[in-house]
Amino acid sequence: MREKIIVLRRRGLTNRQIAERLGTSLEYVAQVCIKLLREGLIERREGRKPRDPAVAKRNERIAKLHEKGMSSSAIATKLGIRRDLVYSALSVLRATGRLPKPGAPRRGRKKAAKAKARA
Repeated sequence: MREKIIVLRRRGLTNRQIAERLGTSLEYVAQVCIKLLREGLIERREGRKPRDPAVAKRNERIAKLHEKGMSSSAIATKLGIRRDLVYSALSVLRATGRLPKPGAPRRGRKKAAKAKARA
């Protein structure tokens, strides 16, 4: 079954299409693909592209503002959108590798200033 999944995946079929062809569950195919990715037998696919060009453009603006250090709330206010849309876009951008995954939490300006004053 693994060999068939490898062949179908390399042909460009989605996990859903592979599951339908092989008569198995999508969950099973997804689990096998995760193992195959870890073993290096298949390559990671690029993330889905937004269907709407306006969404892609908005996500790029969110990424640029985030890279400048703006908070999610500030980005949402500036773009006139809901904060949860900003969180969702940042999550997608991180998952696709277009933004680095966050490491240690950032220190707020007040906390950083207090830490400097103590030193």
